Amino acid sequence: MQEEKDFTSVWCDLLFEELYRNGIRQVCLAPGSRSAPLTLAADRHNGLTCHCHYDERGLGFLALGIARALGEPVVVITTSGTAVANLSPALHEAREAGVPLLTLTADRPPELLGCGANQTLNQQGIFGSCPVHSVYLPNPEPSLPARWLLSTIDEAVAVLKRPNGGCVHINQQLREPLYGNGVKFDPFSWLLPVKYWCEGDSPVCEWPLQPDLVTEDLGGHNKVVIIAGVLSPAESQSVKCLIERTGAVLIADIQSGLHGHSRALTCSDLLLANETIQKELQQAALVIQFGRRFVSKHLGLWLTEWQGEHWYIDPRQDRHDPFGSVTRRVSSSIESFCQNLNVDTQDKEWADSLVHCGQKLGGYVDTAISTEGGVTEPWVVREIKTALDQQQLFLGSSMPIRLFDSLTTQPLNTHVVANRGVSGIDGLVASAAGHAIGAGQKTVLVIGDLSLLHDLNSLHLAAKHGLLVVVLNNSGGSIFNIFPVSSANARSQYFQVEHDLQFTGAANMFGLNHYRPETRARFKAQLYETLKSSQGALIEVCTPPSEATDMFAGFQTHARDMLWD
Repeated sequence: MQEEKDFTSVWCDLLFEELYRNGIRQVCLAPGSRSAPLTLAADRHNGLTCHCHYDERGLGFLALGIARALGEPVVVITTSGTAVANLSPALHEAREAGVPLLTLTADRPPELLGCGANQTLNQQGIFGSCPVHSVYLPNPEPSLPARWLLSTIDEAVAVLKRPNGGCVHINQQLREPLYGNGVKFDPFSWLLPVKYWCEGDSPVCEWPLQPDLVTEDLGGHNKVVIIAGVLSPAESQSVKCLIERTGAVLIADIQSGLHGHSRALTCSDLLLANETIQKELQQAALVIQFGRRFVSKHLGLWLTEWQGEHWYIDPRQDRHDPFGSVTRRVSSSIESFCQNLNVDTQDKEWADSLVHCGQKLGGYVDTAISTEGGVTEPWVVREIKTALDQQQLFLGSSMPIRLFDSLTTQPLNTHVVANRGVSGIDGLVASAAGHAIGAGQKTVLVIGDLSLLHDLNSLHLAAKHGLLVVVLNNSGGSIFNIFPVSSANARSQYFQVEHDLQFTGAANMFGLNHYRPETRARFKAQLYETLKSSQGALIEVCTPPSEATDMFAGFQTHARDMLWD
């Protein structure tokens, strides 16, 4: 702050310095005039890394991906007007997924609101109930104390970092001039009351989080089922250690980091379609669930009928009980809970018999996929899972994540990420690109054709950050083939939305290498080639509209009718 600046620039510099002192390091921004003071201040700060994208909807999802990968808050800057509204889908996903995003939206000053001024709308409450905290900062004025601004930022970030965080909205009114060309301002007297802050490197007001210590006892339960939903790598490791201590039955979602573990029920969603397996699991005395938003429909149906104890452990304090089965809600870090859980000896014979049933079904699925012939979607997802070696895997909603969750059997050598907070199909390319930035590793996105059409603009980000996009192009939303839409015409016209579009032109437009393999050998060769490359690429797998869902339904029928020895 040594150079001469106008007051708006000084104000914005303080704002970003306090964000930095609270641990903010990443800023995502879109071009805009009203937000220019914020953009220029973020760029001036040497400790911040700025990422620019021209599409605000994609920008929000880019920030979401970075924040999730890093496990820390990310700031999103937009100009005023509909640019703000375009952040809404990503913010709702962040809220439900517990990913910390701080939106810093530029706004018109009071004299331009409600009078028909250009590019102006009411931005207060624009995101509805989504933000956990909202701040409406007035136009920068020297009459407002510097300490007030700093402490307001401190509170906003503190709320953002709480376990119940998701997104915080700071709306900043800004009056022209906007590019640092206003009247120069000497900040000495304005900053004098916070002289100690200027000389230090700590926030004006610190809000430390209290550590949690929760000790639980299994209380004699010797038949325990552990459900692992969406977990971070650290949480996954803690649950893995608990599984190995207890020998409990594990039902592991593809997003848990434990899919394919030796104690996990293989093809668990298919397995749970079988009445015999359901009855065996009903013998459990206790269900412990770590993490939310598992994919399996049959697991949800089983929990709906569950009459025993169901503990749900999650650091957030909200209600997460979609099946009405939770009997104990423990608000604790998963790592702390696992470390402090007193365990009992488990019924090994009961647990082993269930694991054996899963292995038997998994063997059947693997054989059927291998012998089916052709480049089928189940074969493709299995090959991707086998090929990954420390690369990051981002899964699209609808069929891609279901295929990975239900039909792949081997362990993964990486952690799986997906937008399962709201499970929308928008913004998936941008989210995966953001994850690639945050993780600093090659990232593979497996996505459906309609989802890719939703986010074509973000192929620019895919090319820029070396993303490998594998699109399963079955000419529409094939997931609706497994839903009970009675009219075939209505299903194809209004639900599946059949099309004959292909993505060669889109890949060329955004500078992505494009492949469309027609044989298994070509797919494997192109997959391994693109995994090793730092360049972005798009592998388009074209399959008949109902092929994957017909195979999926066939596996469900086999699992339901299978006899267990």
